[in-house]
Amino acid sequence: MHQVDADGKSPGVHRELTKGIGSLLGWRKGVRQKKIETHRKTVGGSREAYRERLNCPGYMQPWLRALLAALSLAKGYLAKRSKLLAMAKISHVVKSHDRMGNLGG
Repeated sequence: MHQVDADGKSPGVHRELTKGIGSLLGWRKGVRQKKIETHRKTVGGSREAYRERLNCPGYMQPWLRALLAALSLAKGYLAKRSKLLAMAKISHVVKSHDRMGNLGG
């Protein structure tokens, strides 16, 4: 008679099942590896295309476009402010000279 384990199955059957499960795990690992490789190729291609797009002469990144717009607004504001300050200084000088002239004359 052949040997039987506690579950009532012979060791040979158990070995065959284990071998089958092992190959199934290997197959799943291979499929997962293939998916990872395919994903990396896809992402790598899209990253390369993105880098090429950034190097185009007419392309400007959105954050850079926003920064330049903000700087141009600030430049305009500062130019107006400096003109107003210059006008205020001139009017202050004129008023002080006018007062001196009225006091002295």
